[in-house]
Amino acid sequence: MSSDNSSDPRELLCGNDLKRAVYQLAESIRDRSAARQSGANTFFENAVSRTLQHLLQLDQTRSWEEGVEPIEGDAGRLIRVALNWLREHVTYRDNSRYVSFQDRLRAYAGGAPARQVDPWYFCMSQGVHDCMQWKGMPLFKTVFDSNIYSNLIFELQPKTIFEIGSGSGASAIWMGDLLESYALPAKIYSMDLTPPTLIHPSVEFVFGDSRKIEAAFDAGCLAHAAHPWLLIEDAHVNVVGVLDFFHPHLARDDYVIVEDSAEKRDELLRFFEQKDGLYEVDTHYTDFFGRNVTCAVDSIFVRR
Repeated sequence: MSSDNSSDPRELLCGNDLKRAVYQLAESIRDRSAARQSGANTFFENAVSRTLQHLLQLDQTRSWEEGVEPIEGDAGRLIRVALNWLREHVTYRDNSRYVSFQDRLRAYAGGAPARQVDPWYFCMSQGVHDCMQWKGMPLFKTVFDSNIYSNLIFELQPKTIFEIGSGSGASAIWMGDLLESYALPAKIYSMDLTPPTLIHPSVEFVFGDSRKIEAAFDAGCLAHAAHPWLLIEDAHVNVVGVLDFFHPHLARDDYVIVEDSAEKRDELLRFFEQKDGLYEVDTHYTDFFGRNVTCAVDSIFVRR
């Protein structure tokens, strides 16, 4: 599938198109398992393999959708659920790692859910009995996003992180500890109207208002901040203004994450329509646990 898909909003793949897409998925799983995982599979990879084995036992002169319909009982119900899930996954799976924000929105403009997980399961992913914590402080990250950040930081190896919206300060401290554990020297600037009083050798908590973002970070700070950068917008105020402020200072391959972005889609679309081709969504991270199973829906960006 190409990201330049004139038939969007997409319809779920069926017939031979579905078979080809599932075969491609199975091949990519085999290649990745052999190259990176010493031949061991994840739960997801095993589930795809098992489902494909069942589908290959059907009459291959018919579509899989037709083939599973006559199967009775629990076996029939389970294979139909698995096939429907596979259809959705391969239809919305981006074969290219980097795609435009506009193409991501087009793909499910017809009503398909942006986030490929039950809404209640996602709501529980920050904790049910208590909020996820770091060193006894509330860490308002989902179990998905905490892993995404961990992997992205290790791959990017940022020299500077700007966090707009400190909250309790746990997020900045956690990222500082991550950087230390990776032996990556970096500076974290975490801005808030009420900066925490926490102390960490890699973290500087900064007083600032997103509506007057230029007052928090002067030209000297930005000019001397080493790249690569990771910019995190998590204050939810003046989002486009914040992105516009940092835009001239971002270098190629710097990253921008906009958290809780489902409600910011119209604002982001305005920004990226003005910056056509200068940012791409990194689907490796937005879709790491399934399409948009992250608080940063379609909004983990790399600067081009």
